Amino acid sequence: MLFQPDAGQLSAFAFAATIILWKKIVSGILKFLSITLTGAFVITSWIFLDDLAPVPYVEDILFLVSDLGNVWFIIGIFSLLLLVCPFFLFGSKGFVSLSLGVYFLITMIVTFIGNFPTPIMGYGISPIIGYIISITFITKYFHT
Repeated sequence: MLFQPDAGQLSAFAFAATIILWKKIVSGILKFLSITLTGAFVITSWIFLDDLAPVPYVEDILFLVSDLGNVWFIIGIFSLLLLVCPFFLFGSKGFVSLSLGVYFLITMIVTFIGNFPTPIMGYGISPIIGYIISITFITKYFHT
């Protein structure tokens, strides 16, 4: 992911992967090395940001919603926050659920930092399919 132009996606993936690596790696040295390498990738991707022009209905879709009024902006933010709730609700039962929640949350946060697509709202259909697969996985394997 380091070679793609989206530092937001790399950051989200890195934070999610760090949770999994921290849980799975036993050796303290390997934990340190994996976190250091992942951090270096994230920093590198933010230093060498892409120079693609932002597309308003992709990267700035929340701000387009806010132009409709504050109520719509609040509803938009609330709907995005609802997307991560299932992952954190089931996150206490598994670190995979927690890491997926962190992934989606970071992809939402970075949209306010730079020109990155807003999850679900500003993408095409493939992230929606990925989100549905993630929710299905979590509910199938971690639901009581």
